Amino acid sequence: MMQTLQIWDRTDRPDQVFDLSGWQAATALYDFGVELRLHRGSARVRLHHHPLDGPARVLAELGPPEDGQPGSTYTPPLRLEDHSGHIRPELVEQSADAEFDLRFISGAPTVRPHPGLCLLTLLPEGGLALCSPGADGNAPPAVRLEIPRGTGFGAGLWHLAFGPGLDAGVEHVCLQTAGAALGPAALDRMQAMLRYLRPGVHLAAPGLTRGTEGWLCLSLADLARCGLPWPGLDRDPALISEQLAAALGPAIAPASLPAAPTPMPDLAPPRPEWPADALPGLLLQLRDRGAAALAAAHAAAVTADLQAGATDRAAGRLDRMETLLGGAERVFDALAAPPLSPVRPRGPLARWRLRRRLQGQMARMTAAGQGLDAALCGLAGPLAWAGRCQDGAGQSRTGQSGTGQSGTGVNLPAADRVLLGLQRQAALAAARMAQALAAEADARERALHIRGLGNPDRVRADLERPNRLALSALRNVHAGRRCVIVGNGPSLRIADLDRLRGEITFGSNKIFLAYDQTGWRPTYYSVEDHLVLRNCQAEIAALQGSFKIFPAQMRDFGHHDADTLFVPLLPPLSFAQPLSDPDFPGFSTDLAHGIRWGSTVVYSQIQMAVHMGCTEIVLIGVDHRYDLPDRKLGRVYVDAGERNHFHPDYRQPGELWHQPNLDVLEVSYTRARDVCAARGIAIRNASRDSALTVFDRVDFDTLFPPAPTADGAAP
Repeated sequence: MMQTLQIWDRTDRPDQVFDLSGWQAATALYDFGVELRLHRGSARVRLHHHPLDGPARVLAELGPPEDGQPGSTYTPPLRLEDHSGHIRPELVEQSADAEFDLRFISGAPTVRPHPGLCLLTLLPEGGLALCSPGADGNAPPAVRLEIPRGTGFGAGLWHLAFGPGLDAGVEHVCLQTAGAALGPAALDRMQAMLRYLRPGVHLAAPGLTRGTEGWLCLSLADLARCGLPWPGLDRDPALISEQLAAALGPAIAPASLPAAPTPMPDLAPPRPEWPADALPGLLLQLRDRGAAALAAAHAAAVTADLQAGATDRAAGRLDRMETLLGGAERVFDALAAPPLSPVRPRGPLARWRLRRRLQGQMARMTAAGQGLDAALCGLAGPLAWAGRCQDGAGQSRTGQSGTGQSGTGVNLPAADRVLLGLQRQAALAAARMAQALAAEADARERALHIRGLGNPDRVRADLERPNRLALSALRNVHAGRRCVIVGNGPSLRIADLDRLRGEITFGSNKIFLAYDQTGWRPTYYSVEDHLVLRNCQAEIAALQGSFKIFPAQMRDFGHHDADTLFVPLLPPLSFAQPLSDPDFPGFSTDLAHGIRWGSTVVYSQIQMAVHMGCTEIVLIGVDHRYDLPDRKLGRVYVDAGERNHFHPDYRQPGELWHQPNLDVLEVSYTRARDVCAARGIAIRNASRDSALTVFDRVDFDTLFPPAPTADGAAP
């Protein structure tokens, strides 16, 4: 099943790229492709690849299907590990009525089919909005979640990971501030990336910094490993991302997801970071630098204030440190409801009293040592959050608040350690299982690539074991023999076909129109043009007496007959402009690996003959000229009367047929001549009337003289 990774919305915004490097770093995806799906009109899109280590180049160009009708065209499968940087689409041309989609797609199996994403939006007026977007990225109306005063995302994360939302099936949570909410298109891209996300990887808005609006996406399994964020530090996604990065590594910032962080004055001080002497600032220093460094910085700051005579500022620092030394309960209460400003000491003894107070704090901090930050980890414990989230009122622990009783009721740090330990074990086990499943799927798909089976479902089906064995059985089956490829041009005489009995012959398309006038049947029969198949599906299905070999894409147009052998078709970069491909035309000598497209079924049948070991290939009925009708729709002609084939009913008036390109055909024929000559295989043109000069001309009657009559004379 094909997965849509991203849809291009035809704008020039910086995020309208496919971020190859981001997908490499964050996901288990190994290959992808691009589909141009045309609903109406015509359009052409060019794909520019901007690698990290070289100049930009054109990766491919996609245009309308060959018949000019609505449908899809694709790039070949592209290995992600072979590309870096990003791909930027460019709309080259479109008709006035064009309606189309450009999709980045993949047939690789997903790590998780349903990511279970939930959005947590921190609102400027307080509270959280909680909702789960659907598969199309559209989110239902948000449910407002009341949170304790002074806190932010921590309460919502507790709700989903430990509280009432535990059974909601949420696997990933996107934290976003109100000014950086992701739209439906961005959510579609995020959910596509989450389907392939590696375990232990979290995503963040590019350029997210402290004090800016942005978003952060993490899994609840990683949350169990790293712990809930501390109250006061849970209002800023960048601070939570820093906490995750310490345990998991830095976040991946996909360029294809909106960034542009903006200041969030309603949610943080105007400065980019918390003031160092504010309570959240002290928590940051404790988290980042440890207790010893925090004590030294605190002593230096208070001493400097006292020397400068700023006793009120020194007293405020001491008050905030006293709150910190009071433990998790006191810190939480202070963040939820900051106390009134106390009366500051005045008079000649004020500085002495403040110094004595500082000495006492330093002694307590030295005694606590490294245990200070461990004691404060209770701020992020599930039970500590539960005591304030269950009633949604943010009450102090001194009151009745869910499972949180007074300080003497429950040993919260010990209980939290047990709970988090169990959560961590479960999360690690789930991560190891997901990683093992992803590695197994990756190994299986790589094995398919190594064996030439490709990735897309259609190619794998084309090379299923019976099909591949049959293709291998045809290798050198006619070693050293001559074969005849019968074209359908006006120079073909139906009477000549009886002279080919006993020869190895290849017929194609509507050669069956001659069957009522001859007992000859081609050894092998092929159709490569889906318009021929569409117009004559019943007649082709009823054909007998020939071994059918079709390019695999004929299955896409309804031909699945059991008497047909399907060969994978290896396309150029562009069907519309094949000569723009420097590798065109390729030539295959092994049908088990596929057959190269050369703009004519005759070129494909030459490759079949080489695979079968034929050493002489004769062409008849290949006139290499066309009388084109006046009416044309896109790249197809509308027939106005048969003038180009051996039978007057070959095309009916109004029938569509593809525009022939003689220049492209001659390039293909020249490649076939050169490859065959290098292998000692001769290709000769025995057509009675032909404008094709690439191959040596021979006389049909000399090669295939008529059978003598009863009296021994030629007829």
